[in-house]
Amino acid sequence: MDNKKIKLNKFIDENRTEIIGFYEKLVNIDTSSHNKEGVDRAIAMLGETYNKESGNVKIITQEDAGNTLVAEFYQEEQNHKPLILLGHVDTVFKKGEVKKRPFTIEDGFVYGPGVLDMKGGIVIITYVIKALNAIGFNYHPIKVIITGDEEIYHQNSNADKIIQEESRGALASFNLEGNYYGDELVVARKGNGKFTMTVKGVAAHAGQDIDKGKNAILELSHKIIAIQNLSHFQKGITFNVGTITGGEASNIVPEFAEIEVDIRYERQGAFSLISDKLEKVKNKVYVQGTKTELAGEKGIPPMEETDDNHNLLKFVNAVAKEFDLVEFKPIKSGGGADSAYSVLAGVPAIDGMGPYGRNPHNPDEYVELESLFEKTKLLGSCIMEIDKFASRYNNT
Repeated sequence: MDNKKIKLNKFIDENRTEIIGFYEKLVNIDTSSHNKEGVDRAIAMLGETYNKESGNVKIITQEDAGNTLVAEFYQEEQNHKPLILLGHVDTVFKKGEVKKRPFTIEDGFVYGPGVLDMKGGIVIITYVIKALNAIGFNYHPIKVIITGDEEIYHQNSNADKIIQEESRGALASFNLEGNYYGDELVVARKGNGKFTMTVKGVAAHAGQDIDKGKNAILELSHKIIAIQNLSHFQKGITFNVGTITGGEASNIVPEFAEIEVDIRYERQGAFSLISDKLEKVKNKVYVQGTKTELAGEKGIPPMEETDDNHNLLKFVNAVAKEFDLVEFKPIKSGGGADSAYSVLAGVPAIDGMGPYGRNPHNPDEYVELESLFEKTKLLGSCIMEIDKFASRYNNT
């Protein structure tokens, strides 16, 4: 291990208490995706921190969502393509969750809202920058992009477009999402979306006038079976009817029924195919006299699997050998993430570079504290050697 890596590791080891304190401060800010005030406060805290580390910081104001941060470091190295570090500060938990279960460490495990998804990764990004500055690293540009509404798919912001635009022309992208795969890193993710199907029937008394009713629940029941049968696992396309509502009472023929359908897909362009299939289900009538409406919205597009993603993983594994880490295997994830936008911009990407833990989106979410320091050292070393990726592995 060369001298600069030794110095980087020493900085991280000597600042463990400070790192934990920063982690606690970040986790104890309520950053529900719908809590703009809390998300913006976390973004502002990061912006202030990166300013102190000589970053060129831009905070893009979002009117109806949490703000977006872009911070550039070592820009003077114009002869190198930048390296992208991605993250998000918003969590799936409602405002007030921090009061119920604030940041806590027990027996080497960290608990609290968003410790894994993904505030631990934000801490890694922050202290990698601090460590690199402390050891005098300044020979490769880095661009940090942190969003405030990833968990709700940037439906009310342009953060997705910002990531794509800021990533274009970059050498590589690391997403510091929490790692709950163990010895695996993500080279591909499915895209997602949500459809709502609503049926309007005719209400009637279930006793004396049942023949006059048009049962919306019955109509939708036929459609549910048809939708579930659309899944094509070999092509990576799945449909899941996740919620259903309808009717008022058992003695009334229901005039209303509605479902929400989650869809997942592996390839760009599949969303239109999925829409067409659901449109056909909508148009087929089983109970005459009912009418069906369909509305859909895209979530995060797929992070497509590419040769360059695999090459970036080979590079990470070459660096990881120095830390006696197990070789990371490639994995495809069913969940969407912002790394998709880097790949859309033509940039090799690896996801899941954050600390190891379990139970994301769950009150039992936790992080193994030691992995936070381990992954900070790994990311720092990857950055210091990133030119080896450019010369040995990168085919773009």
